[in-house]
Amino acid sequence: MRLIYLDPCLIKRVGHRAVTAREVRRAATARGIETHVVGNRTMLPDLAEELDARCHFKLTTAHRPPVDPICGAIESFHTVAKDVAGRLARMTALAADDLVFVNSVEAAEFHAVMGWLGRGFTTATRPRLVLEFGHPPGFRPLRDPAGRITGLKQASPWPSFYRWTAKTIQPATAARLRLATFDPRMSDAYGSLLRRPVEALPLPFRAVTDARSRVGTAQPTLAFLGHQRSDKGTLLVPELVERALARWPNVRVLYHDSGAAAAGITTALAGRAAAEPRLSVVTAPAAEPLWRELLSRADLIVMPYDPDPFAIAYSALASEAVANAIPSYQPDEIVTHARGIPGICEA
Repeated sequence: MRLIYLDPCLIKRVGHRAVTAREVRRAATARGIETHVVGNRTMLPDLAEELDARCHFKLTTAHRPPVDPICGAIESFHTVAKDVAGRLARMTALAADDLVFVNSVEAAEFHAVMGWLGRGFTTATRPRLVLEFGHPPGFRPLRDPAGRITGLKQASPWPSFYRWTAKTIQPATAARLRLATFDPRMSDAYGSLLRRPVEALPLPFRAVTDARSRVGTAQPTLAFLGHQRSDKGTLLVPELVERALARWPNVRVLYHDSGAAAAGITTALAGRAAAEPRLSVVTAPAAEPLWRELLSRADLIVMPYDPDPFAIAYSALASEAVANAIPSYQPDEIVTHARGIPGICEA
């Protein structure tokens, strides 16, 4: 048996894709399983060397976002699915006892992989396949006047492509297929969308710090970590920082941004930090060892997220907080709560 780990979007050293690739590869090799990682052809050389990965895929949905307001989603889906299918077709040296794991699948990749598994192999040679869905499926919650979730509504064109692809899966292919997410609530959402069983796998995160107790810390550090953007509540961060500094003289604040989506806010906070010794701003991509250092400094990870997108999509940062025993402050509808994990401060 071999494990073939596929991720057309595996490019950078940071983020949930890199973390999942590392952890799945580590777990498999520790069990003596021959593992091959296949990512994007633009993968950073140091990540490719670390994972001993093959740089193979070209286009992803992120590379071809919808542009045309009428048919942009169809064009993006068709272009990416065709390219991924063509590159999958070159991967022919597989056997029935191989296990193919496809990470964080989106609609176009889902369609390409299903076509490849169905047409590219015979019954005797078709490998086993696990597809993991890591992105929101394209729904937003419906709420009653009290704010309680009563259902889901389609908020993008992608659910249509997921459902259509699921309807094309042949029985011979389904017999070799397992669909999964990393959270029970996400699995429920995708199961309803695809009308097929979707499992919940264990989260692929482990402690990278000493997982110390933060109880009684004299000068606790409130941390805003990761890739800052609007759906993660970054617009609220400057006010939250000022309130924390004003209300609690013993509190320190750590702000980290590994992307460019909130450049204006990050620049403003960096200017504020020049005059405020209790505020630290870090703007580097959080590959190890920096990420380990940031987690170690945090005594409470603050996540002022928009609850709607994360009600049916797991948060990698929330998962890392749990893995490292770091308390976090977040909306109580983030799917991490569906696991009943204690030690989370709910907003």
